[in-house]
Amino acid sequence: MPRPATGIPENEAAAAHFRALKAAKRFTFPRLEQATGIKQAQLKRLFLDQATFTLGDVRKISIALGVDPHVEFVKILTEVDSD
Repeated sequence: MPRPATGIPENEAAAAHFRALKAAKRFTFPRLEQATGIKQAQLKRLFLDQATFTLGDVRKISIALGVDPHVEFVKILTEVDSD
């Protein structure tokens, strides 16, 4: 379902958010598993099959990492929109 403000589907925007966090070395799968309780295998599936990302995933993992999900997500959406 497209996000009204940007027209970017929620899953694509969430996937872009996580790719950017990973590229910035802000997390590793073991750290995410420890912080969120989500098993590494499930986390890896989320990254491989980006269609499974939801904004809830973004919020849960971002908060566990101590990243403000709203600020970071808006930043990533802005970068995605500029492409």
